[in-house]
Amino acid sequence: MKVLVVDDREDNLYLLESLLGGNGFETDTAREGQEALEKARRTPPGLVISDILMPGMDGFALCREWKKDPILEKIPFVFYTSTYTDPRDEQLALDMGADRFILKPAEPVDFMKVIRDVLAQYEHNNGIPAKKPIEPETVVLKEYNEALVRKLEDKLADIELLNQSLDEKDKRLLHINRVLRGIRAVNQLIVKERDRDTLTPEACRRIVEGSGYDGACIMLTGPGNERLKFSQAGFEEESFESRTDLFCKDDLPPCCRKSLDAKGLIISPAGSDIHEGCPMISLCGMATSMTAPLTQEGKLYGFLLVLLPRDITADEEEVSLLSEMAGDLAYSLDNISMAEARQRSDATLRATFDSAIDGIILYDPDADRLVRFNRAISKMLGYSPEEMEGLKMENMHPAEDLPGIMEDLKNQISGVTPLAVNIPMKRKDGSIFYADVNSSPLVIDGRLHVLGIFRDVSGIRDLKKKERDAIERLRRALATTIHVLSQILERRDPYTAGHQRRVAALAGEIAREMGFDQERIDGIIMTGQVHDIGKISVPAEILSKPGKISEMELRMIREHPIHGRDILKDVDSPLPLSDIVYQHHERLDGSGYPRGIKGEEILLEARIIAVADVVEAMASHRPYRPSHGIDVALDEIERNRGVLYDEKVVDACVELFRHKGYVLPD
Repeated sequence: MKVLVVDDREDNLYLLESLLGGNGFETDTAREGQEALEKARRTPPGLVISDILMPGMDGFALCREWKKDPILEKIPFVFYTSTYTDPRDEQLALDMGADRFILKPAEPVDFMKVIRDVLAQYEHNNGIPAKKPIEPETVVLKEYNEALVRKLEDKLADIELLNQSLDEKDKRLLHINRVLRGIRAVNQLIVKERDRDTLTPEACRRIVEGSGYDGACIMLTGPGNERLKFSQAGFEEESFESRTDLFCKDDLPPCCRKSLDAKGLIISPAGSDIHEGCPMISLCGMATSMTAPLTQEGKLYGFLLVLLPRDITADEEEVSLLSEMAGDLAYSLDNISMAEARQRSDATLRATFDSAIDGIILYDPDADRLVRFNRAISKMLGYSPEEMEGLKMENMHPAEDLPGIMEDLKNQISGVTPLAVNIPMKRKDGSIFYADVNSSPLVIDGRLHVLGIFRDVSGIRDLKKKERDAIERLRRALATTIHVLSQILERRDPYTAGHQRRVAALAGEIAREMGFDQERIDGIIMTGQVHDIGKISVPAEILSKPGKISEMELRMIREHPIHGRDILKDVDSPLPLSDIVYQHHERLDGSGYPRGIKGEEILLEARIIAVADVVEAMASHRPYRPSHGIDVALDEIERNRGVLYDEKVVDACVELFRHKGYVLPD
């Protein structure tokens, strides 16, 4: 049955839609009486529930028109209001022909009982209304006008009370408006400024000029116990510098220490004990100060301190606004810090990419051009870096060999053959040399690319030696590919930088503790370095998203073992690399993903990676939570030993940490 809900407030509509929908009713909505009438006349509902006080046609007027309509009058009409609470209002509603008059808020169970009673009564009466509006209509109109007058008198009384308090609030309102203006000015700065040395002094200036505070100070903490870096506005500069030169992270101003203890903003009234012994007391004078730590995801970046005007007393609203401003500043400082980290990571990646002995290219097959390349391939081909920009395949290979090479490239993209041997290459001067090429497909920002690793094999003549060297080159190329792919993934997700490396190191040590031979250990380490390579197919904004992720985003992340298997399925390695990556989120009891396999169905190497992955993840910081610490991580695997995780693997891991002093690498 469809129920038409009429209310001008979105929250009321949402609550009734949720309640009725949860009880099996279909709903339609209208914001005022005229809209409700038009909808009902087009498609009559089975029931209407209406508020009274609405813009345009109110609920009483809607009820009158409803009961005049020969079709609509047979449809039950229920009032649900929080404004008209006088018993005379209820009597007026019933006189107009309403079936029920319910006061907000009503308990859901009670509300639904009334609705079902009304519908049952109509069903019992074969659709004949239980009662009709009283006659004559002039009586109803008189009651309606009296109800409007009562409501008007109530509103006038409210306005009178409001006018009495306006004078007291004017000054406060003016101050709060200035604070809001200051927050807006700081937010505008945060949006565009990416340099903290410019951000902090300019933010102080805008806080003082925009918010009307007597002074503002931002104190930044460094990575060690170095001196705090101060920015300020509103203080006398020479006196300020002489009194703030001594503070460091281990010796903070008293108000900063207290805000850290409180984990939020504190108010320090003028002359309070908080200022006792503080060198800054003469700077603050007799002003009340407010101090808030600048923290983001548990990381402390510094403190914000402001001095209130002497005729203003801080209230809950101002505390909330200043806390919001502190949060915005901390968020900006965190973004600047992450951007600097990304720049350092990019520099490291570029150095790794450029210093590789083999030639490496990133090729866009749709555009037929090189996107990235390193020095080694530039030297092989005899082109300058400027000439390499946008180089096409036809510039790199002899024309007569190009069709076959392009066919090989298609096979490599589709995963048929990851390694192409003795590929003819053409230098800038036209001379020919031969290279083994290891290629693999990569999807970057939704576009297919090919990562190619080239090794010059021109000097190899002996066939047997060439075969041995090809195998060795394949292994090295695989290691290089794995390293580069790992670096690319870590660049996309700075929060998990180093995760694969630490998992690989721990998995190798667990395998060693379990007595594996060196070749198998090396294979497990290699697998650990790319166990999350499938995340390269997950949008970067999801991987680095702080806070809670949606169900859809979780499903996308949980597909990364499948993407990892597809990327690595044709890679020749000592161990079944793609299967291990595919299974590293499976659990002994079948509760894992993506296949939910159990026990011995899961490769032992995948069970080792699974334990190492859980321990490293819980012991490390994540965008949505701080580190749990190694003890909590070990408790997790011990508690689920034999349930989720392999018993022997758990025992080896615990032995490493608790008895052999193993520590996760940085």
